[in-house]
Amino acid sequence: MNRATIRALAALNREFYEDAAAEFSATRRQPWGGWYQIAAALRPDARRDAPLRVLDVGCGNGRFGRFLARATGAPLRYVGVDASGALLEEARASLEGVVELELHPRDVSEAAWSTVLGAARFDLVAVFGLLHHIPGRATRRALVAELGARVSEAGCCALAIWPFAAFERFRARILPWTEVHRLGSAAAARIDPDDLEPGDHLLRWGEDGARARYCHFVDAAEVREIIAASRLACAARFDADGRGGDRNRYYLLRRP
Repeated sequence: MNRATIRALAALNREFYEDAAAEFSATRRQPWGGWYQIAAALRPDARRDAPLRVLDVGCGNGRFGRFLARATGAPLRYVGVDASGALLEEARASLEGVVELELHPRDVSEAAWSTVLGAARFDLVAVFGLLHHIPGRATRRALVAELGARVSEAGCCALAIWPFAAFERFRARILPWTEVHRLGSAAAARIDPDDLEPGDHLLRWGEDGARARYCHFVDAAEVREIIAASRLACAARFDADGRGGDRNRYYLLRRP
């Protein structure tokens, strides 16, 4: 996938989240069930003494930070990164005074991580509900490689991957790419359908389906590539969340 297509797809999603921020955030208030297993998997020494250093990539409204502060009872040094300024403002309003807070408005597919984070490493790097929004197979691998390098010696990286194409209710929301230009989006006009990769979809959102966003189906083969790129080892894998407890597949990665 060429850089112009990557930027156009990322821009399409930025437009979606800025336009739908309030409605989207209203559907993202409660913790996901899988988070309890992630919190329980943190090393005891990372939960009790020094502040728990957390990097939340694609943090949205900061609800994982609020959850983790309650679930661990530990002081939290929380760094959130997200492309949506509106969602970051909500995160700031709810987390200031609760955790040691640092928020960065960045398109994570193009973030200069050394500029954003310096040489910081973290006890937990959380990547929830994000990878399906990152355009380009090589871009996803590069992102996870960078984040894997940010994990401390005793820390972990937690990935939650949404296998939406495995569920009929989500497959029914897929629109043909020929519909993208009807969204009234400035970014849509720059998307070249011939440059898309297998698994790239346009997915309707909301009751009326008037909005849509770019989503990529990360299949099992790509998951293996992503984990290999992280240079971490898979310590645990489990399904959780949603109506059947299987909406997301979680991977807990640690240093070998």
